[in-house]
Amino acid sequence: MTPAPDAPAAAPRRPLLLAVVLLLGVLSGSWTIRVLAEGTEGTPVAAGPGFVLVHSGRPEPLSRRGAEAMLRQAGWPEKDLPTALAVSGCESGWRPRVVGAAGELGLFQIHPVHRWRFDARFGPAADPFNPAQNAAVALDLFHEEGWAPWSCRP
Repeated sequence: MTPAPDAPAAAPRRPLLLAVVLLLGVLSGSWTIRVLAEGTEGTPVAAGPGFVLVHSGRPEPLSRRGAEAMLRQAGWPEKDLPTALAVSGCESGWRPRVVGAAGELGLFQIHPVHRWRFDARFGPAADPFNPAQNAAVALDLFHEEGWAPWSCRP
């Protein structure tokens, strides 16, 4: 049976479903709403007047196994792995996107004075919140200064 030509069409439910999914993402902390300056890197998911919705990455902590995988990927030697896991767990709770009170960044809470190390090692792709990059810079810092830069040192 076809509807009469003057019958109203059924309202689409897709926009409402999308809005509910996006709202749940924002409320859960998986998404952030922020205004991006022109040329800012990010992965826009949705846009509207004056805002861009950008996936904010992984807000929950890594598991011990996940943190260990990041440290291995960064090149941490097996002999230093248990201590590096303990330090990173103490510093950030294995939350790769955490920012400390003095602006320390990521998994190992690298102090902002060492931000140049990310740029020197990773160039334009530098991201202190990438746990593998953060662990790699922490390893470089460890090779130069031992555990001295960390408040959770052994």
